[in-house]
Amino acid sequence: MADFKIVLQKTLPHEGFYSNRSADRGGETYAGISRKYWPGWRGWGIIDRAKPLKQGERVANKQLDGLIEVFYYENFWRPIRGADVKSQSVCNFMFDWGVNSGSAATRRVQRVVGVACDGVVGPVTIQAINTCDPVDLLTRLKASRTAFVHAIVRSTPAQAVNLNGWMRRIDSF
Repeated sequence: MADFKIVLQKTLPHEGFYSNRSADRGGETYAGISRKYWPGWRGWGIIDRAKPLKQGERVANKQLDGLIEVFYYENFWRPIRGADVKSQSVCNFMFDWGVNSGSAATRRVQRVVGVACDGVVGPVTIQAINTCDPVDLLTRLKASRTAFVHAIVRSTPAQAVNLNGWMRRIDSF
């Protein structure tokens, strides 16, 4: 079964540390956690006390590191039922896609494995994932995610500045 620590080690380098870029729809972020979408996250208090921060700057704080880990566990690992996914590589990709794209990623995974696209990973989705050949499934998931990010750029051309980064991220799996 997949291991959360491995998943997190694979995803967090893509998220970086402090960021506040106008091209990022999430606005101000830290470790990929958007203040716009997660304004109640307890880590913001620690980050605010450390300001001013430069783009990419890390706040060296063990409590903050723990809050980041709990955030990803509760909001991304548990909803995808990561501990029930047999293939570590498939789980790494699913988790990262969910972090990067939210519930749309789950629906796309469900479409790829041929189950109802309700955005909730339940026993039927887990069974479908676990009965697929992991190499083949990862190839199909990468193709679906690639099509997904290209569709974002087609519908919102201003997001084209993120396309190369999104593609590097997909290719890292």
